Amino acid sequence: GVHFCSCVLLLTGGFDGGGGSHWMSMYWPVLSDLCLVPNKEGKSYLTLPGTHDSGTYSMQQCWTAPWTKTQDLDLYSQLESGTRSLDFRTGYNSSKTGDERFMLVHDIFETRISL
Repeated sequence: GVHFCSCVLLLTGGFDGGGGSHWMSMYWPVLSDLCLVPNKEGKSYLTLPGTHDSGTYSMQQCWTAPWTKTQDLDLYSQLESGTRSLDFRTGYNSSKTGDERFMLVHDIFETRISL
């Protein structure tokens, strides 16, 4: 079985909004205005567009994909499309050997991406 060894959430922003895999470019006019947003005190916060469960474009168990696959693009294509932070959820499977023991996961479900 899969055991979680860490859960790292950088910043999520996976949102379809009707734009499919190109939502970043579709909404760039809006997103560019949000990059540095001053609050009431005049302090600015940086907004980094990111994807939710970034590694789930390649799920191990096909029957779970409708519920666990949140990305259609591989990591390179996500970055190429404008994503600037990735959400990696890592798991450990003691029944596997070598590098295949550590993988990206969505909850208890493994992706095909080993670390």
